[in-house]
Amino acid sequence: PLILSHDVNDNDVTDRIWDVISNREVLAINQAYNGDSGGVYDMDDNYQYLSKPIGSGKVAVLLMNTGTVKETLVANFTEIPGLSMPSCKENSCTLHVRDIWNHRDLGVFN
Repeated sequence: PLILSHDVNDNDVTDRIWDVISNREVLAINQAYNGDSGGVYDMDDNYQYLSKPIGSGKVAVLLMNTGTVKETLVANFTEIPGLSMPSCKENSCTLHVRDIWNHRDLGVFN
């Protein structure tokens, strides 16, 4: 279940988080359970990388900047736990990437 830990009567807080709690793709990942609830696989003081297997060889990945400065975060496919890469050949992999925040496919990446 999706658990909200805020006062649902506080409209200011609800307004600030509405884009997250009403995003159907985010909710689908939250609700997907494939034997592993996922978690952090890399972090430091300025970022967290999280992954969650969602079935059919798919893995949801969240790259989150927790610092105060804008940074470019990059996911290395070989470091993502549970990622099935059947298309890998001699250290070259192609995977389909989707931006669920903006509801768009980003394409196929190596």
